[in-house]
Amino acid sequence: MNNEKYFNYYVETLTNTMTDAVVRNVSLQASVKIAEEDVKELQHTVELLDAEIGRLNEQLENEKNSRNNSENSTILELKNNNDSLRSELDSIRSMKIEYENIKHQVQHVDTFRKELLKARSENEELKKEIEYLKLTPAKRKKLDEQNTKTEGSVVQQINTKDQIKDGGTF
Repeated sequence: MNNEKYFNYYVETLTNTMTDAVVRNVSLQASVKIAEEDVKELQHTVELLDAEIGRLNEQLENEKNSRNNSENSTILELKNNNDSLRSELDSIRSMKIEYENIKHQVQHVDTFRKELLKARSENEELKKEIEYLKLTPAKRKKLDEQNTKTEGSVVQQINTKDQIKDGGTF
């Protein structure tokens, strides 16, 4: 009776743990996809801003010859743009690091899930073995005889009959 309670609680705990792991796995995978999309968008933005910096640098060179006064203001704008681009690039890099961390967490969750499934199958095998061991010797003998009959080996059946002389009285 205690073994059944223990086993039932054990299976219930395993099921709850597996459910929690699956929910975390789904959540982490969704986070990974969102992070990937954000990284792609930010990389595209960086490319556009790099192109804009190149265009502004060309414009600066053209205006340098014609306007001395506007040169200082354009340089300041470009520096400000450059600084904002660098801060945006830093945030992209930090998002990339976060993405890699989430990716590793997903791998850990997958490993945990595989181990949990393996433990579950081992638990089922142990349950069958416990059920077999709970049987009385006579029932075990009968079950063993049925198993040997289903295997179809006449030699094994003869060997077991020769070895069993009397079931005895209890």
